[in-house]
Amino acid sequence: MKKIFFSLMLVLFVVAIGYSQTQSSNLEKTRLGICGTAELVDGQAIIVFDQNENTQSVIVSLTPVEGYMELYIAKKEKGRIVIKAMNTTDGMFDYVIYEKMIVTAPTNQKNK
Repeated sequence: MKKIFFSLMLVLFVVAIGYSQTQSSNLEKTRLGICGTAELVDGQAIIVFDQNENTQSVIVSLTPVEGYMELYIAKKEKGRIVIKAMNTTDGMFDYVIYEKMIVTAPTNQKNK
């Protein structure tokens, strides 16, 4: 009886190991998309960029240049971001756009 039990446990263990090695997992990666400087015209700026097809969302960082501005992201679309300012109509700002991607990779592959 003990031999049958241990044999059954060994078979289940081997099946479980094989199953876990063939499963896929989703990895979330963030990569630098683009960075640059833009200019507000009539309180608005539009940044257009090539967005990777695996991108789920973007993260945007805005830094005013030459003074204080209240900047905000008015709209995020695929490959296009609209920036607006609260109390000013003209000015320059730097931006950095990061792309957040979901990548499917087998769990038995090592990250390189």
